[in-house]
Amino acid sequence: MKCRSVGAFLLAVSSVSGCAHQRVKPPPSEHTVLGPLTLDSRDYAHVNACDLAPQPLAGETERVDGFLSRYLDMTSAGREGHWSAEQLRVLRDSRTRVPKIAKNIQKVLADLNACPPDEALGFGELRRQGTELARQALLRVDEAAGILAFVRARRDLEAWRQVQAREKATARESLCPHPPRAAAKVPPIYYAAEDETQETSFFFCDDVQVTRSAARPTASVKLPSEHPRKGAAKEGAYLTAASTFEASQVRHAPRLPGTGSAPASDAAPEPEPDF
Repeated sequence: MKCRSVGAFLLAVSSVSGCAHQRVKPPPSEHTVLGPLTLDSRDYAHVNACDLAPQPLAGETERVDGFLSRYLDMTSAGREGHWSAEQLRVLRDSRTRVPKIAKNIQKVLADLNACPPDEALGFGELRRQGTELARQALLRVDEAAGILAFVRARRDLEAWRQVQAREKATARESLCPHPPRAAAKVPPIYYAAEDETQETSFFFCDDVQVTRSAARPTASVKLPSEHPRKGAAKEGAYLTAASTFEASQVRHAPRLPGTGSAPASDAAPEPEPDF
């Protein structure tokens, strides 16, 4: 019987077993949808790739490589990057779809190591790409939970900031006397908040701001540029007012993962958002 060439990769695979090698029927095709990404592939968990017809196997390997490459491109923004809602959904849903695909191509390539084709015929590059794409895809899946948590926390923080900006303006209008009381030793604090880095700022009605931080042992007094310089005793009065301010009245920003422990809460864990 005369063998026909079907390209460098196909010839390389078939050259090991010869034309008389008994081929097995491939598993049924499975359709995967991941956002805008789609793939038709097969589960080779219980089939040795050396027993398969090389032509369809080569085509499928190329399709899997393309799918994984597009997945990696679509989810490459990292924690600090800009993510669209579609990209976040792809990253979230990839945790249940991509591992099977990546591990499947790893098995196919491992099987073919037992019937190694001629490296001079081009299979080496296909194997290199498939191995690296599968490795990176599995790593991206491992990173997904942390990225999703950070992006969600960042989104919650931005929403909190917008709300607090409105509350701060409202508090100033309602708590600061008009005109200011000249006899007051220290004007009242109308708003206080701890940000995501655990820095707390106290805002006084005369625009003085006292800031303290978990990272710095000493609080500081910030005077507006048009304010006359106050003496040490006067500044000490602001520090005292800040230190005795009712803790329950201090607003707390949501924390970003990696910036410290969040304030204690009895609330149930927030469900994963539908991005």
